[in-house]
Amino acid sequence: MILTNDNFEKNVRSNLKAGKGDIHITEYVPREIMTNCRLLCEQVIPVGGSIGKHIHKNETEFYLIRSGAGLVEEKTGLFPVKAGDVVVTGHGEMHSIDEHHDDELTMERERAADLVYEFNATRDSEVDKRHTLLQQLVGKLGDGCEIKTPFKCDYGYNLELGDRVFMNYGCILLDCNKIIIGADTLLAPGVQISAAYHPTDYEPRLRKLEAAAPVIIGKNVWIGAGAIICPGVTIGDHTTIGAGSIVTKDIPAKVVAAGNPCRVIRTLD
Repeated sequence: MILTNDNFEKNVRSNLKAGKGDIHITEYVPREIMTNCRLLCEQVIPVGGSIGKHIHKNETEFYLIRSGAGLVEEKTGLFPVKAGDVVVTGHGEMHSIDEHHDDELTMERERAADLVYEFNATRDSEVDKRHTLLQQLVGKLGDGCEIKTPFKCDYGYNLELGDRVFMNYGCILLDCNKIIIGADTLLAPGVQISAAYHPTDYEPRLRKLEAAAPVIIGKNVWIGAGAIICPGVTIGDHTTIGAGSIVTKDIPAKVVAAGNPCRVIRTLD
C-alpha cells in the first residue's frame, strides 16, 4: 500500500492518543507526500522526535526529525526508535516498541505468570475455577472457550477470544500486542502464536528493545498441530492451516494452506 496525503494524516492523527513516545511511519512514502505533510509533521512530532520509514528495496531508512529550529531531513542506517514508541504502518497497524525490563511491563508479566501458573495447576474437572482464572487473565473471553493445560502467554490482557475458541495442549501465545481469535476457531496441540519480535539490527537488540505486531485469526479457523503464526499475520475466516506450518504472511479466507513458508494449497469455494 502506498501512503497518500489522506491516509498518512489519518494514521498519524488516529494514533496520537495511543503513543507513549514518538510516532513512526514505516511504509513507502514518496518524498512529495512527506513534503506536502510537513505542516502536519511539525504539529505532531515532538522536538527531538521523528517520523521515519523503512525502504525495503535497499534496506536503508529515511526519516524526518524535528529539531528546535524546525523540521530537518536526515538519513541513517539505524531506525530511530526507542522504548515507548508506536510504529504505524501504511495499513494502519500499530507496532509497539518496548524495553523488556521496563518496570510496568515486568509487573504485568509477573501478574500474568502467576495466573497462568494457577491455571496450569488445575484439574480438568475444575471447570469453574479454570473459567474464573481465564476471566482474570484474558482481555476479552467469549462464551464457551476452552483452553487445555499447559498453556502459556505473556500478558493475557492482549488476548481477545471469540465464543467457543478451543486450544489444545501446549499452546503458546506471546501477546505483546493484540492476538485476536474469532469464534469457533480450533488450535491443535503445540500451536505457537507470536505477536512479539526483535530488531534484526544488533544495536537496538543489545539495548533490549523489542517490538510486537498484532495477529488476527478469523472465525472457524483450524490451525494444525505445531504450526507457528508469526507477528503481524492475518488469517481469514473458515481457513485451515496445516500441521507444522510456518505462517509468515497473511492467508485469505476459505482456503487450505500449509508449508514453510505457509502457502495456499487449494480454495474451499
